[in-house]
Amino acid sequence: MELATEMFLRFYWIDSRLKAPSDLQPGQWFNVHPSVFDNMWKPITFVDHMKDLRIYKLISPASSLRMQYNGFIRYSVLLTVTIVCKMSFRDYPFDSQHCVFHLEDYSYRTEEVVYEWEAAGVEVSPDLTHDHYDIKVEVLKTQNYSHHTMSFPALEFHVNLQRRLSFHLLQTFIPSALFVWVGWLSFLVPPEVVPGRMVLTITTLLTLTAMFNAVRAESPKASYAKAVDIWMAGCVLFVFIALSEYVIVIRMMTVAEKNRKKRAEREPTTVTHVRPIRINGDKVAPHPPTDSLLPPKKVCDDIAWDVMANRLERLIRLAYPILYLGFNVIFWCVYLFKDNAHYQEG
Repeated sequence: MELATEMFLRFYWIDSRLKAPSDLQPGQWFNVHPSVFDNMWKPITFVDHMKDLRIYKLISPASSLRMQYNGFIRYSVLLTVTIVCKMSFRDYPFDSQHCVFHLEDYSYRTEEVVYEWEAAGVEVSPDLTHDHYDIKVEVLKTQNYSHHTMSFPALEFHVNLQRRLSFHLLQTFIPSALFVWVGWLSFLVPPEVVPGRMVLTITTLLTLTAMFNAVRAESPKASYAKAVDIWMAGCVLFVFIALSEYVIVIRMMTVAEKNRKKRAEREPTTVTHVRPIRINGDKVAPHPPTDSLLPPKKVCDDIAWDVMANRLERLIRLAYPILYLGFNVIFWCVYLFKDNAHYQEG
């Protein structure tokens, strides 16, 4: 990834060979013509991992060269530096990025030139704001870097970018959580109301899937799963569980209904009419024929399917919010309390 920064870069050094005007007072600056700069001694400074550098120019380059009576030089230039910054988005949008601006001399060694920060170090403009990041600049002390057998002077300052979560809360986390609870509300619709409950569940699942695709399109491109991907995948999974549970319940109810119809077709109800007989002049009702007394049939299969469907409804209705609450507790505890300020992917 890249980070572009606009800055006023100022260099100070002393070159006693330069002669200032005789009437220049101590502490007073004298503007030197830019054409002189090419013939002066100057440090050969480069920015490590720099991808692009642009110096602003309208009529002439936005730079100035000044000196004092004792040869104290001040060179200032307005430029934009774009560096390659190693970033990890595993915790996106809870991530914080850490970029290093490394200024090093390309030619002069530490025995010849010393780099030091001014007392103010790096001054950050109070107007420097960003819609998605909190920006913090950290200045490091003078450092020397060794390359093979030589050591070169260098300076560093770090730019820490802490992503703001408010935008993603409003755009991603809260809406997706509400859709998951809409999926739970589908359990309150009786299973017999197939069109209403099925439409509600499928619509919620399709909406979450479309939201997942939109979030992935807006998030940084990476080959690994990010925190927002885990969240959206979890929400989609919960709504999918609600849909799958309803399909299973419908199947159980259908099997029970089919069994009842088959039993009714196999065992039609028959009524036997028996005339009374006379014994010694009195009417006595005879016993019905033995084959008309049918033993009660078992309906355990039908009852078992209905009971299992009702139990599954009650179980998922209770377990669904508990599991989703547990998912939220684990997710937010892991990413809110994770110290990733200086995390870099190896």
